Amino acid sequence: MARERYLIGVDPEELKAPPPPPEKKTGFFENLWYHYKWHLLIGGFILLLLILAVVTMVTKDDPDYTVVLLTGDPLTSETVTALQDQLAAVGEDVDGDGKVEVLIENLALGIAYSNQKIANDNTFMAHLASGDVLFAAEPAYYDKKIASLSEDGSSFFAPLSNGDTYVRWHPGRQDVSEELYIGVRPATGTAKQNQPYEQCRRLLEQLMAQN
Repeated sequence: MARERYLIGVDPEELKAPPPPPEKKTGFFENLWYHYKWHLLIGGFILLLLILAVVTMVTKDDPDYTVVLLTGDPLTSETVTALQDQLAAVGEDVDGDGKVEVLIENLALGIAYSNQKIANDNTFMAHLASGDVLFAAEPAYYDKKIASLSEDGSSFFAPLSNGDTYVRWHPGRQDVSEELYIGVRPATGTAKQNQPYEQCRRLLEQLMAQN
């Protein structure tokens, strides 16, 4: 009775509970983001890395020639650059990008036994296994590391037009050996695989003409 007394004059409609608000429909993308937000973020990050890797590979400017140079002591960057310039002056624009580029990888094999020496020895062996064709060395390291790879001590390099198997390169710099031996490995495989050999052989013929 007490309740009815307090409700005198109150419209019954006013006592009804308000209807619940209509449910908001969740869109496909909102629902996807809600449930898979972290999956999408991680996937997007991985995709970005893949795109960057592809762009780097496509735009990478490989050198026209790569030379593995064996020395006792490491050469300075200035000396390596000077040697690269000397070879570039007699080389060809192999990849057609309008410039002749030579990359010399200097492996110092006469340094004290250390992690760096082990790394240099392993890198040299990796170049041999990969089929790289241009190698240069100080005379002592030619005898130790290159001539020893062939039974007769001279067939690791292919003969040149004068009958020699390497060019006696005289860089004319005080901070490097007076003479370097540089040669090209014999061609093997298909014509396409032989192309680097032919280009490198022409480089050595031009270098021989100037020495």
